[in-house]
Amino acid sequence: MAALNRFISRLDEKGLPFFKLLKKTGKFEWTEEAKEAFESLKAYLTSSPVLTPPKKHEDMMLYIVATSTVISAAIVVEREEEGHANKVQRLVYYISEVLSESKIRYPHVQKLLYALLITSRKLHHYFESHKITVVTDFSLGDILHNRDATGCISKWAVELSALNVNFTPQKAIRSQALADFIAEWTKIQQPTPDAILDHWKMYFDGSLKLGEAGAGVLFISPDGKQLTYVLQILWQATNNKAEYEALIHRLRVAITLGIKRLLVYSDSAVVINQVNKDWDCTKDNMGAYCVEIRKLEKHFQGLEILHVLRDSNIAADVLAKLRSDRAKVPPGVFVEELSVPSVKQPSEITPDLPAPSIKVLVVTTSWT
Repeated sequence: MAALNRFISRLDEKGLPFFKLLKKTGKFEWTEEAKEAFESLKAYLTSSPVLTPPKKHEDMMLYIVATSTVISAAIVVEREEEGHANKVQRLVYYISEVLSESKIRYPHVQKLLYALLITSRKLHHYFESHKITVVTDFSLGDILHNRDATGCISKWAVELSALNVNFTPQKAIRSQALADFIAEWTKIQQPTPDAILDHWKMYFDGSLKLGEAGAGVLFISPDGKQLTYVLQILWQATNNKAEYEALIHRLRVAITLGIKRLLVYSDSAVVINQVNKDWDCTKDNMGAYCVEIRKLEKHFQGLEILHVLRDSNIAADVLAKLRSDRAKVPPGVFVEELSVPSVKQPSEITPDLPAPSIKVLVVTTSWT
């Protein structure tokens, strides 16, 4: 199966029944699902397209797609051929990978970025010697060049920045094999266009206990999938500052993921009323946090920050206390450490001092 990976579109998706059988520890049983997959694989092998080797320094195009469990990529060259009025696209390589349990939780855009990253690692020789153009209708380039990117996306952006990669919207496809590759993925691609316009939800909370500060954040996508985060604050912070840190850092993550409409919930009356300008932000030196949130608001088409009762914010509260209680973080929860505050307080900003006046004392020596 591994040897056929480069020749067959979305092989990992087609071979899922085989992988399930191999993982079983009990008695081996050849199921109807595996039989159908095997027959489908044989039929595909009899009609699989011929792959084309690229020429030296020839420009290449990369198509990437993702479902809830698998990512896949097809790299092609576009060249003029005799008997064709327009350029023809020829397949060079297929790549696919079954996502682990943690990566299945990625939002759709992040899965596409991960597909690009994996392709660049497996086909590094192509990326080093060819100009690669990623064909996608998603704004992956804007996400990678976003200065507010955090977490794994910021690390991926640093790695990919060393390569000659460009992005372009999808246009006419001049290869039947590639058209089939895109068509069969489009049928099962998530999310649907209508879901993209729906609101995401975010719950956050902070916790302070015995000098240990932490914060918890829960994202809920339009289709109900959840992303959970624990922020470990390594500097001396109050409970309100921990909640502001959670709000600012996760707003940055939302911007990185391309989320445009977001409903934010918290049971902190202080933070919610200060952010919504109902209370004075100068209390407890929170003005700098409010200013930073005003800057982040500009990246959203719709952003509402609402107060809820503590009973409606239990998940974020439990996540926040994992740090302050020094409890073990369960699998599937993203953990980040914050070693410094995300904003500078007014007392930490060094004012511009005027240049000191210099007086020169001139002494005239008398020799008489």
